[in-house]
Amino acid sequence: MSLILGSNIELELSEDEARLPFADEYTMRIVKEHSNPREQAIFLKRVAIHLEAFPSASEAERAGKLLILSLLWVAASKRVTIAFGRWTGAFPFAIRDRTQSAGMSMHGELRTHFNVKPEEFSSVASEAYGLGKDVEPNVLTSMEFYASARMEVTERARFIGLMTALEALAMQRDYGDEIATLLANLASQLELAPALAGAEKASLRSSLSSRVKQLRQESVRQAIIRTLKQYVADKDIARFVDEAYGVRSKILHEGLKVAELHALTYRLEDIMRQIYAAILGLPLARPIQPM
Repeated sequence: MSLILGSNIELELSEDEARLPFADEYTMRIVKEHSNPREQAIFLKRVAIHLEAFPSASEAERAGKLLILSLLWVAASKRVTIAFGRWTGAFPFAIRDRTQSAGMSMHGELRTHFNVKPEEFSSVASEAYGLGKDVEPNVLTSMEFYASARMEVTERARFIGLMTALEALAMQRDYGDEIATLLANLASQLELAPALAGAEKASLRSSLSSRVKQLRQESVRQAIIRTLKQYVADKDIARFVDEAYGVRSKILHEGLKVAELHALTYRLEDIMRQIYAAILGLPLARPIQPM
């Protein structure tokens, strides 16, 4: 697994390797690796993380999947930045030796300035690991976008990355067959409208008809607000997120330049952290900071 931790963590390794107990029954090894000059120039560091002591390859693979969630939880709980750089097939980890069940390994790179002891890193990760939870794929996708957003160079890109994390979390609901039938009838009437007759308007006619039929599914914006309300009761937060989504749309579709976008990004980060904590039922290691 290629793992990137961003500009807000310094992993305090007094030696080139640290061995730590993990989730009461495993061993985690964190090993320093060489970083190239470009990475050193922007304060990126590489480590290899090995999770050991599995009796079978299938158990090692299961542990790898749980570790993905665990490391993403570190990002949300500690408010640090993580990204998976390389994937082996469907997962960002590799089992070292399936025939001998030698364990699972991953690699990472870090850009740092907050100090975190290896024991603390392992402890926070093991909280999520110990849940043994198979979260929905869209939750992992959301957490991955959140965790890597601060790797982006510009504030606008970071903000869009966070909004993408929120979109990934919000699954759009279908309004059902009754609404679908109603919309299909409306689409048929639209296609027969005299104002849209003729070969020269065929493309417009088809486009409008398709858009009407797509209304059987709630909008992304509606899905975001509905999902948010499941985990955060504060109406001010819901209003803020709705406004932030509007800003996101104007940035992407109108080229809007937003003054002090950092404040939006910072608050949105903490809202995402609240949501992930609610989903996992775990407390945040670094508390929410009031604006």
